[in-house]
Amino acid sequence: MTAVVRRRPAGEHTVRAGLDASLRRAVLLGLAVWQAVMVVVLLLSGASHGLALASLHVVLAVLALAATRVPAWFAPALATGFVAWFLDYWSAVDLDDAITLAACWLGNILYGIAALTMSGWRRFVVPIGGAVVVGGGLVVVDATWDVATASAITVTAASIAVAARLCLPALWSLADDVDRSAADLADRRAAQEAARQTALEAAEDARVVHDTVINTLAALVAGGRAVADTGRVRERCARDADVLDDLLAGRRRADVSGLDELDAPGLELRRTGLAGPALREVEALVAPAPVAALAAAAREVLQNVGKHADVDTAGLHVEVRGDDLVVVVEDDGRGFDPERVEHRGLRGSVEDRLRAVGGAALVRSAPGAGTRVEMRIPRTSDTPLAPAGGRSAGEVADAVLRRAAWLWSIGVVAVGVVIELANRPGRLTWTYAMLLLVAATTLLAWMTTRGSRTLPPVARALLVVAAPGGYLLAMLGVGFGTDQTLTYQAIGISPLAAVLLTFGARSATRLLVLLLSTTAAVTALVLGVGDVGRAAVALAAVAPALGMVAGWRAFERLVVQLVDEAERNRELAAASTADAVARRERTAARRRWSTGGLERAAVLLRRVADDPTLATAPTVRAEAAQEEQHLRQLLLLSPTAHRMTTWFARALASARTAGVDLAVRSGDDDAPDAETARALGELVLDAVDAADEGDRVTVGFFPGDTGPRLVLVVPADRPPTVEPTGPWDVDVTRLEQHVVVEVGPAG
Repeated sequence: MTAVVRRRPAGEHTVRAGLDASLRRAVLLGLAVWQAVMVVVLLLSGASHGLALASLHVVLAVLALAATRVPAWFAPALATGFVAWFLDYWSAVDLDDAITLAACWLGNILYGIAALTMSGWRRFVVPIGGAVVVGGGLVVVDATWDVATASAITVTAASIAVAARLCLPALWSLADDVDRSAADLADRRAAQEAARQTALEAAEDARVVHDTVINTLAALVAGGRAVADTGRVRERCARDADVLDDLLAGRRRADVSGLDELDAPGLELRRTGLAGPALREVEALVAPAPVAALAAAAREVLQNVGKHADVDTAGLHVEVRGDDLVVVVEDDGRGFDPERVEHRGLRGSVEDRLRAVGGAALVRSAPGAGTRVEMRIPRTSDTPLAPAGGRSAGEVADAVLRRAAWLWSIGVVAVGVVIELANRPGRLTWTYAMLLLVAATTLLAWMTTRGSRTLPPVARALLVVAAPGGYLLAMLGVGFGTDQTLTYQAIGISPLAAVLLTFGARSATRLLVLLLSTTAAVTALVLGVGDVGRAAVALAAVAPALGMVAGWRAFERLVVQLVDEAERNRELAAASTADAVARRERTAARRRWSTGGLERAAVLLRRVADDPTLATAPTVRAEAAQEEQHLRQLLLLSPTAHRMTTWFARALASARTAGVDLAVRSGDDDAPDAETARALGELVLDAVDAADEGDRVTVGFFPGDTGPRLVLVVPADRPPTVEPTGPWDVDVTRLEQHVVVEVGPAG
């Protein structure tokens, strides 16, 4: 069955939206956390108005935290950040002190927030414009700032904005691919679930028709003892006419009695085992659907005993055996050989019905030795859901984080090179050595993790050792706080930790943090002997890198959380879509009953219910035989191939009226669309209309290499006169007594 599912619009619960929300919250959290560094540096530096500035940074931290939850606070937080940034620079004693370095990274965070979370032109205008305004203002009000120095922060802002513009689409592309594949998967699952629900319900409809109407019609055909009790005949025919009315109206019957209410018309039941309140208590602990299936299966077995076993009594035993509720029906009748007799009633109404609810049936019989049918259902269901395919939420988050780690590594190194070239043109500094070290180790990590989710021990060790080495090289690049400290690239080594965290190397990450912190502390102690200010620079210089470790960990958690939430919401949407599709498919599947002319069987049963004496009339028996055969044909039509099934049901009804013997052979394959079904269906109707009473027409519908193929076998003098419209190939083979017409898509 092919179900067309309307594509759900992308909403807030998609991987793309989850990624954007994760970035937004992560950078805002980073901004809030960095204010603690600013407060400490301001209070320890002895800067003028240090306490007032520290208070402003506390306010900024609160605004940033509020913005992670309430988007309306985003603009006030960003504006406050730029104001605080300007005031921090203005309060610094010189361009090489700790306040300048800390404020520099406050500015970088503000650039990142704007570049990573804003859209369109704002992604460039806000960071670059903010840097121009702050730098220009400092040139005007602070003599220590010149145009060249101020331009450095503008270059940094522009570099970060450009890097974000280049890298973000790669992340968005991955997220969009995941969203598309997840939406396609959800559509397929909705269609599969709709097909499953339709098949289960249609199968139950077929079983109900078989177990009630067809059995009653068969009893009318058989006559004799089966129709001797007129009261029973009236009750049974009226009940089965109601069954057909409900089926035609699309109503689900909910009148299946429990195991304690089972009876067998014409049979005396020998009940053993559970009964009465004890049985009802056990039934109450089992889901309704399995109990109903078990009761219906047991009822069908008892009816088979009454029809075929030639006995007056049967045994019915109910018990709890282990984790199963078990019903056993036994008789001492004729029996049969299960290996040689095709027991369709047992297979369709008993075995398949129980299998659909996780149960099973075991049939033991032999000619002359009676029959024993043991039926069981589980009292509890621990069956896991079948895997749906596709990537799990964890795998999606893992893919997003891996790409983010590599993009971060590329972006940090590339931006670092651009900033160094712009800020100190023509100088070969130790900063380039730090960037080269980071690039080489992350490249090695990428090469060793292609197609793998684990980082080899050697790569882990190199990443850990490279962190303190990169820190020292970066400090050498600014003369350990004496040579343009403003250009210090504090997050240059952050890709090392990002890669370790992304690949689950938690122990290695902790070791990296320990070695990096120790290196910075020792450096601060050494530098502090001669200059306390330089010691503060050494400590402030390591803070951004350590902060990035915590920030990346927070980003990881946010991505996993939001992707998982997106997946749960997608599952709910898929379930809702599946229900809607299933309702449409069930409605389409039931058309075979209305187009198949069930009304005639219902009218016949009403007539016999009103006058049970008609049950023995030869004309009624002949009509019942015709209706029984017709219903059995309808039951063979696939409910999932509803496009062709509707036309086949219509043809069967027409053939019954005309007295044509129509046999339909088809499976679950359906026409691809309504137009194809109409073209082929009209051909079948034409073949039936062209046949005379008593003629036999056989229809086969099979899948072919280029599409569905219809085969008609009709009397030699009654070929169909209407050819299907459209691009069809029609092959006609004339035999002595038949004409075989094969129709399929052209080509």
